[in-house]
Amino acid sequence: MRIPLLAAMVSLASLALVAVITRAVLHRVTYDQIDEELDTLVEAIGSDIELRGLQDLRQDALREGLESNIFEFRLEHHSAILFRGAEVLGRTGDLPQLVEAPHLAELSGRGSAPYTAHEDFTGRKQLCRFQVARLAGLADGATLVVFRSIDGTLRALASFDRALCALSIAGALLSGLISVLAVRQALVPVERITEAAREIGAFDLSRRVPAAHGTEEFARLASVINGLLGRLERAFIVQRHLTADAAHELKTPVAVIMAEAQDALREDATPAQRAGSLRTVVEAARGLARGVDDLMELTRADAGVELSREAVRLEELVEDVVLTSGPFAATRGITLSWEQVQDQTVMGDRQGLARMLANLVLNASQYAPPGTIVEVASGSGDGLAWLEVRDRGPGVPEGDRERVFERFVRLAGGRLSNPQGSGLGLAIVAEVARRHRGRVLVLDRQGGGAVFRVEMPVV
Repeated sequence: MRIPLLAAMVSLASLALVAVITRAVLHRVTYDQIDEELDTLVEAIGSDIELRGLQDLRQDALREGLESNIFEFRLEHHSAILFRGAEVLGRTGDLPQLVEAPHLAELSGRGSAPYTAHEDFTGRKQLCRFQVARLAGLADGATLVVFRSIDGTLRALASFDRALCALSIAGALLSGLISVLAVRQALVPVERITEAAREIGAFDLSRRVPAAHGTEEFARLASVINGLLGRLERAFIVQRHLTADAAHELKTPVAVIMAEAQDALREDATPAQRAGSLRTVVEAARGLARGVDDLMELTRADAGVELSREAVRLEELVEDVVLTSGPFAATRGITLSWEQVQDQTVMGDRQGLARMLANLVLNASQYAPPGTIVEVASGSGDGLAWLEVRDRGPGVPEGDRERVFERFVRLAGGRLSNPQGSGLGLAIVAEVARRHRGRVLVLDRQGGGAVFRVEMPVV
């Protein structure tokens, strides 16, 4: 109800402003018309008396002057009095024979501008509009006063004011009523959308609000809400999968640690068996730590943590990663080599880029057969800088080349060849590439194996 009430208040304020302006204009025009009539009479009668003089002034001269001007200018309801000092020289017939001197003195002290006051001549105390003129010429020293009652005019103006006030209030009420009806009709689609949205729970995000019929704005609102619900549904699905996969992936190393710890605690276990169990516990714990570290890295990416930007030379990046990853590759019987097609510089997070490339190198080292070479290369072309990691492993089936970058996804045989893996390494690669406005491609390598290629814009 706030919108209709606000509309009614605005309408009332607008109508009140219009009414005040109309009233002021009407009052001003009415008074201007009355003053114009007074000025016309004063000018006509005063000029005639100034030319004829006061010696031959008859008692009915003012009456005749008014009557002649009434005929000529259509002026009515006026009275006049002519005096000099305390002596009345002439008056209209509606005024009494005796006019008291104080009244004349008050009139004589007035200026020439029209004014409003109660008349003191007839005893009726009418509210009148006066104009005083001091004559010259043959009537020098005389004062002419012309006035008329404005009681009737004021009553008419008061009636008009009341009508304006009533119309303003009625207009505001009508505007409020129309606003109530219009808002109720306009908000019907919103009510439907609200009810539908209220019934949608966190565990049933597959429902959608009905498409609003009517205005284009409500249709767009329904579309935006449905799009938001779709994104929420996908986010909840990913979250549920993430929780389930994380629990599954963490359960395996935890189970290994518990089993090996129990074996090491057996009373009949030999020192060699205990040492083997402890080595297995260390490897499982190391894999568990890597998984937690990977999860934290992806969580920071999901939270939109701002990257630190700096100029990174790909030649130096490749050299550093090959040197730090070489010992692990050697334990798998893998040799690392690197080549530089063309040195290039990119703007980005050096630590993130190094982790991305290291994950690709470690992934290739884990799946490539012992005795083979994993090649790391860098270069640029067509406005893009690229990094490649080439192995002689089993390759990636074409149907899995996008899915392999999803979190916790491990292809067939992955858990057997790399039980300590978390399934997050390639997900981090894809996320780092995305945050550097790049992409990751999986290609077949000639002669067997896979090529993981990262492309990013150059500086």
